[in-house]
Amino acid sequence: MPDILLDGIPVIDLLEITPSTQEVALQIKRDQSSVSRIYRQVSTRLGLNFAKQPDGQYRALGDHTLLQDLRRSSQRLRIHQAPEDLRWVGSPWNRAIQTMTSDRHPPALERPWFGEQRTLVLLEQHVLDLAVVSVLDLLPTAPLNTATLRQRQPLALGNLVALPLVQYELAVTTHPRHPLQQTIDLGPARFAAYPSLAANPADFPHTSSALRRLGLWRTPHTITRYTWQQWEGSCSDQRHLVVTHPIGRAWLQPHLELAPLPYATGIMDADVILVQADLLAHAAITHLIQAIQQAYRQHYRHLTDLRWLL
Repeated sequence: MPDILLDGIPVIDLLEITPSTQEVALQIKRDQSSVSRIYRQVSTRLGLNFAKQPDGQYRALGDHTLLQDLRRSSQRLRIHQAPEDLRWVGSPWNRAIQTMTSDRHPPALERPWFGEQRTLVLLEQHVLDLAVVSVLDLLPTAPLNTATLRQRQPLALGNLVALPLVQYELAVTTHPRHPLQQTIDLGPARFAAYPSLAANPADFPHTSSALRRLGLWRTPHTITRYTWQQWEGSCSDQRHLVVTHPIGRAWLQPHLELAPLPYATGIMDADVILVQADLLAHAAITHLIQAIQQAYRQHYRHLTDLRWLL
């Protein structure tokens, strides 16, 4: 059993986070063939039917109840015995904490997904230990609103706890020479005349609805898995409209010219730290939370359009 809890389950977990046997091999400091052998042996032994699916993601199709119990036990053992192996992810729009380094905690893992629904699932399944997320699209599961966020207190969300960081308004941004930068009468009628990138609306249930009302969300015939560079960088062609927030713009500004239009979208979002409630008091988790809060203050203290919640 120890080889499954301390070796096999972590390999399966990491493959669900980063669907690359080569990347997982680097994480656990073993060769790629060992990663493939471990996950296949564990899958066969436990009847998990764990494999790479047609969408490119690794998932178990069998005995989810057993896997959930083993993941919970594996997570507790790993955090107590090897806190340096803490698994966490940041937002794809927030590179400051992605590159955060310290001797007291591991760096964030790269996340190949956009929508926070998947982040929530991986947290609830004990695959991830902690995540920094934008909360707007978690509203169906986590009923957070402006009033509760302003209380600046930890918020209980089932088995998870949300620690608010900052709140902000989403803005419509363009290349500085975009035609709408010279237009006074802005709104849905104008916005609809210009293309905007969109992904699977199921990944962004609230954001997609809000942007669609502004004429900004056009679901493509074929869902495209955009990278964050394509998502926000598309405005460089002087045709697209791209919705951004202050933290995303702060990261991209040295690389891209982004100019918010003088239009209030009224769409509020916030960054929060999500963590399992029963892990909150663990020393390694506490150190990581403090480091993330410090990184936010350090990197974004100059932004005037953030409402601080920590």
